[in-house]
Amino acid sequence: MGAHAEWMENLVEEIDSMYQLRAKENELRKVQVNQLLSDARDLVTKLHHEGQQRARELGSFLGEFGADVRAAADVWLGRSTHSTGERSRPAEFEKPQGKREKKKGKQR
Repeated sequence: MGAHAEWMENLVEEIDSMYQLRAKENELRKVQVNQLLSDARDLVTKLHHEGQQRARELGSFLGEFGADVRAAADVWLGRSTHSTGERSRPAEFEKPQGKREKKKGKQR
């Protein structure tokens, strides 16, 4: 075998070896990329569900808050149907006087 033929054989073996290595690396990359994509899908799904739950909680809170604000606005604007006691000044902490006590107070 001549030097040229030996050189060609070594070159073919080297190219084949590099091709095999590259093919294995590509398969490994495919597995890794598929795993990353799967993890990303799982994360997006989880975040989506958490976001929907938080949106429902926020909607509920805002509904309650809005009702409280509307009730307060009705009171401030005088549209509320609350009792007279709520509109008047707070009652004093004194006991109401009976008729006898009022007469005694006048005589003094």
